[in-house]
Amino acid sequence: MLYALAHALLRVFFRLFCRWEVAGRGFVPPSGGAIIAPNHESYLDPMLVGTSLPRPVHYLARRDLFSPGPWGWILRRVRAVPIERSAPTPASIRAVLELLRSGAALAIFPEGTRGDGVSLGAGKAGLGMLVLRAGVPVVPLYIEGSGRVLP
Repeated sequence: MLYALAHALLRVFFRLFCRWEVAGRGFVPPSGGAIIAPNHESYLDPMLVGTSLPRPVHYLARRDLFSPGPWGWILRRVRAVPIERSAPTPASIRAVLELLRSGAALAIFPEGTRGDGVSLGAGKAGLGMLVLRAGVPVVPLYIEGSGRVLP
């Protein structure tokens, strides 16, 4: 419910205030597990990804975001999956693989953190491991200008 409400409101916001354009939606599989691999330069990026895709998407998010106050509850309602960035546990990797095998789309920022908006950072090895083990399609996604809206 919260995901659907946030999705609708953010679509309106991005269209009205951010000159939002989306190209290539057809490359996203309509069903089945998929990894969406966007660049990352702003706190807006997860929201831009989710509102741009033609289907619901889950997100990997660093575990420490889930602990302060109500944030954990909110993040889970908008389909964020907690993971320890520096050393993911076998249990969290299994949970992510199960999510993909169950047919979910999962957004993973290959750089692992926000970049400077000028150049792409180096990708982390974890994404490659998930791709090999899950056997699902990977859709690269490029976000431009989000760092100008919310650096």
